[in-house]
Amino acid sequence: MSLDKQPFSIDQMTGAANFIGAIHYHVHEQKHFTCTDIDLDVDASAPKEWLIKTPSNPIRVHFVSSIITSVAAQVYFYEGVTVSSTGTELPIWNNDRSSGVSSNVKWYKDPTVTDYGTQLDVQWIPGEKVGKIGAVSRPQTEWILKPDEQYLIRVIPEFDNAKVSVVIEFYELEVGS
Repeated sequence: MSLDKQPFSIDQMTGAANFIGAIHYHVHEQKHFTCTDIDLDVDASAPKEWLIKTPSNPIRVHFVSSIITSVAAQVYFYEGVTVSSTGTELPIWNNDRSSGVSSNVKWYKDPTVTDYGTQLDVQWIPGEKVGKIGAVSRPQTEWILKPDEQYLIRVIPEFDNAKVSVVIEFYELEVGS
């Protein structure tokens, strides 16, 4: 962060510093992005997968995800994934809608995975069978991803015909900033 751009302003009435959170700050700096997807028919034998490709340039990607399912499910997060096909690229939106800055990251749905690499995390989403109660997985800790790497989010529902959605929120910082 440059010294001339502070994440706070001075209230003109009181002279007090007005601070904003880091995420809010990155939105204002045009470096915060969102990617979403939904699949309304996921089966236990055909899990839902999303591939994340980080850029090789000196960008550090900080991200969190929210996974919502209509049934109980397991959510896995992998690093060092190998694919024979990346799948369908998903749009990524800059949260500053007046910005022309685009993301350096690529997100895909339904890749063809040949090697899952290293499992970094697993979570269980509680729930019932279809038509009952689902739940949300929203880790509170962000991941800072390696440059020039492939990651995968994999959702395995415990029942067929599950509805699964993902919201990925991330910001990009140059190494050293």
